[in-house]
Amino acid sequence: MSARRHRVVLSSEVQLDYDDILLYGSLQWTEEQVERFKQRIDRLIDELADYPEIGLERGDIFPGCRSRLIEPYIAYYQVVGYDIIVVRILHAHADVPRHL
Repeated sequence: MSARRHRVVLSSEVQLDYDDILLYGSLQWTEEQVERFKQRIDRLIDELADYPEIGLERGDIFPGCRSRLIEPYIAYYQVVGYDIIVVRILHAHADVPRHL
């Protein structure tokens, strides 16, 4: 019997981040690179559903914050009960406090 999966919730900001990343990608990357990046995000969501504590603890950013690298981006999320709330996906060089 497998363990129950957590529910992953994407904030409205993550939806905008995702759209912005793919728009940038469509201008800078090949179609294949864009598709690979989409697959990496999908894999991240699956990983978080199964292993919510896989990310690095980042309580310095906000209480309960964790981060997971999707190079060259970083997903910021927190575990709230049985939900994983993905707050933002930002470029690794972004001014994180400004965006959170």
